[in-house]
Amino acid sequence: MDFIKFLNSKDIAEHLRKINYDFSPEEALYIIHESRSRTIAERREAYSSLLSRYPDYKLRERRFGAFKNHTLESFLNTYFKKQDALIEECKESGDAVYFACTYNSAEGWNCDDDSLFRTFDECFFAAKEEDGVEKIEITKQFLPTNRTVSLTFLPNGEILDVETSERDDEVMDAFEMLYVEIPTPFRFGDIVTSMREKVWDSKFHEPYEDVWVLTNLPHWDRETASMCDLRETWGSVDGYFASEKLRERHLMEGDETDMLFGGYFVTEHGFVRDHSPRETYLDLEYFRGELSGRGRILKALSLYFQRKINLETLFASVKAIEAEDTRHALWETSLQGFEDVMKQIGIKEEKQ
Repeated sequence: MDFIKFLNSKDIAEHLRKINYDFSPEEALYIIHESRSRTIAERREAYSSLLSRYPDYKLRERRFGAFKNHTLESFLNTYFKKQDALIEECKESGDAVYFACTYNSAEGWNCDDDSLFRTFDECFFAAKEEDGVEKIEITKQFLPTNRTVSLTFLPNGEILDVETSERDDEVMDAFEMLYVEIPTPFRFGDIVTSMREKVWDSKFHEPYEDVWVLTNLPHWDRETASMCDLRETWGSVDGYFASEKLRERHLMEGDETDMLFGGYFVTEHGFVRDHSPRETYLDLEYFRGELSGRGRILKALSLYFQRKINLETLFASVKAIEAEDTRHALWETSLQGFEDVMKQIGIKEEKQ
């Protein structure tokens, strides 16, 4: 089984193929679970392949008792039964209402919890009729409690994922208790973006909120610093890279929250700030889009972090970009105001 195809990042997948990387059982378990493009049926096939390679593998207990007293086989059998029970429960009618969220790659997730349905089938077919739908999430809200069960589908009805609002579930929450260190091709100062699917909200959306200049991955250490040529360019790198003790603690006791990356991003106002998103490094890819307007600050910052320009040049670049962007904004505002006045006094006709 080719476990690499379950990675969400094409750049990390390509890198692992180049180095002929072989996953540990825990690494494979995690990336199969985290795959957002593979159906439950495809993932179960992968789990079965993993189990055939490691039939008697004993899983190590993690935080909060996750995987306690479990072999790989016993855990997966328990997990499959729990999944099947939740899928059946979600589809059964009862004291509950249903609502849907739909996804397309252009706009992200859009949730309409104002449109409620009494049955699963009514909710699914209504969501399926929307234009351009790539994924559908149906949530069953149990009444009068706050408990929910959600199923994510492809439009053809194949199930991608199942989730429940119940916390402290030793089976469904176990994957979040895994910490894995998987090689990536990324270097300090690279411009990257996250492949994590977004919930669309135009009120808070900023042009480059999903693009970062990378400054930290959780498993970068001093050896990595040497490989990235940072010791020569920056001197001390202790503030950017994990100590050996921290890495050892992550490997023994870490979980998914220890797999976050760090970097800088630019707001629509042009401010650059340190940012630690709630997303793991395994969702990263190189940013290949075009940086325009204030987004060009990211390019200048990348060059500075990679020591290709000095601080004075960075500062001058940021000021020049901000000034140019401000002039464009003022010109557009002035032009619109001029046209509005011309319409009001009857000199400029409105377009039909």
